[in-house]
Amino acid sequence: MFAAVLLVACGGGSNSADKPYVDAMTASAMASKDRPSGVTEGDARCLAQAVVGFYHAKAFETAKLTPAKLREPDSDLHALPTPTRQQARKIGGAAQKCRAGKVFATAIGSEFKADAAGNKCFAGKLDRDFKAAEFLGVAVVDNAKITSAEARPVVDLLVECYDLGTVVTKAGGLQLTDAEQTCVNKELEASNEFRDLMARSIAGGNTSDAQGQKAVLPAMLKCVTPERMRQLGG
Repeated sequence: MFAAVLLVACGGGSNSADKPYVDAMTASAMASKDRPSGVTEGDARCLAQAVVGFYHAKAFETAKLTPAKLREPDSDLHALPTPTRQQARKIGGAAQKCRAGKVFATAIGSEFKADAAGNKCFAGKLDRDFKAAEFLGVAVVDNAKITSAEARPVVDLLVECYDLGTVVTKAGGLQLTDAEQTCVNKELEASNEFRDLMARSIAGGNTSDAQGQKAVLPAMLKCVTPERMRQLGG
């Protein structure tokens, strides 16, 4: 889900020694074939400055990440030291000041086939809610695995802007009525088990069919009659 976003975020810098790294990573982001639409050079440069402004040129030199290497469209930051949770929050906070939310919302929204209003809602929440900063910091540097704990605050924001229940039921091939879908959405949004499942999915964890059914079935049983369940093949 986040692959396109992570590729865009190859960036860094804040002083004269950092500038070659900022320039190189900005060029890398803009040349990436996975760059989400609407991401400008200014967006990429700001994210680059957020990362390099934290690590600085010395860390890149130590990691043998030269400007020439970072200018390549497929470059990454994996050789840099993995940020601690506190450091990730600091980097993520800087990314929020760059209004990086629209970068993530564009990529995530395309997965959910979301409308412009949903993407705008999610982008704004990512930029304002500090609970999302740790997730953003890890995602921007992209040299550590995102955990379910880091992804969970993002799921809480997603629920406020997108109908995740609709995404899940349609992915399962269930053609619910408007009333049934509204009810299922409401029940799933209130379910911690469903939100935890979504967080594990975003973090790339194993989410079995049994886990998915356990998270979704209570909402289905409450909102869909037994007769309709039989019609739906459940």
